[in-house]
Amino acid sequence: MLPYSYNYLLHILAFGFSSAALISFFILNKKMNTEPEWDRKLYIGGIMRVFASFGPYVVVVLLLTGIGNMMNRYGLGGVWPRETWLEVKIALFIILSINALYIAPRINAKRAMLIKSAVENKRPENFEQLLSKQNTVIALFLYVQALLLVAIVVLSAFGSGKHPGMF
Repeated sequence: MLPYSYNYLLHILAFGFSSAALISFFILNKKMNTEPEWDRKLYIGGIMRVFASFGPYVVVVLLLTGIGNMMNRYGLGGVWPRETWLEVKIALFIILSINALYIAPRINAKRAMLIKSAVENKRPENFEQLLSKQNTVIALFLYVQALLLVAIVVLSAFGSGKHPGMF
């Protein structure tokens, strides 16, 4: 095995977990939107929260192993070369992480409160409109996250370190 490959392996595993979580959110969101019973919708939301609870740990592992991968590539103490693909990848990772850790819980909590109000028969007057809006916001959020994740993969696969002259 190559030196430092365990760091890279852990990075790939954490990325796989984040990808699996995103795919499960797509599936669970679709299930929640089509489920007719409000109690079941709350249950599905609880499952989504379990997946989301691992988010901070995955972000920390990706961040630490990503830094480790950069240290393995460029060494310690020296000036790291400026590579546009890597800078863009880091910026996309920051946006992806902020979305996942700060924005997602807020929009999911709004929808959960709406569903909880339906379970308790305390719906606001424009309940259907509010719920439809929240479902649209969450679906859009998931597509943005998927796009960011795909962009990170493309930059990782085709960055100039692997294929000189690409970016």
